[in-house]
Amino acid sequence: MPPAWVRQGGVWLVPAGPPGSHPLAPDAQAEPTHVVYIMRGLPGAGKSTRAAAITAAAAARGAACAVHSTDSFFVDARDGVYRFDVTQLSANHDANHAAFVGSLNARVPVVIVDNTNIEPWHFERYVTDAWAAGYAVREELVGEFNEAAVSVYAARNVHGVPHDKLLVMLDAWRQQLQ
Repeated sequence: MPPAWVRQGGVWLVPAGPPGSHPLAPDAQAEPTHVVYIMRGLPGAGKSTRAAAITAAAAARGAACAVHSTDSFFVDARDGVYRFDVTQLSANHDANHAAFVGSLNARVPVVIVDNTNIEPWHFERYVTDAWAAGYAVREELVGEFNEAAVSVYAARNVHGVPHDKLLVMLDAWRQQLQ
């Protein structure tokens, strides 16, 4: 079950409850000093490109940034080649989450979760931990969620996620909106 959250100002994920009732609910007009960005989008939509832009903007302000992607745990340290192994998916998600918590504990000002995060349960523990650490949380929706976009993403995603799998992910996206 996802944590009880609502959108404030269209992009901030805040705990559900009466407006202003939670001390971590950000002012949508103010720039928080510590923020977690939850990237959401299909493979090939441009999440990592958007994460790089956020990182560059943070650096321009003099703020440190940490990007956490489960995909990075599938890169072989010996040769730098990405090798997806479904048997390691759960362990790699846990390792990514642990690294994320390490960034929160280190008080890194800008922390990015660069996963697909199609359904709320995919990112609920990140949101909960960010709130507990006093971070504001911003949802970054990247790309489009339609069949035409899926065809483009299937051709350009760097991990070789096939068209049929992207359609399954698109369906999951639509289901979570209902």
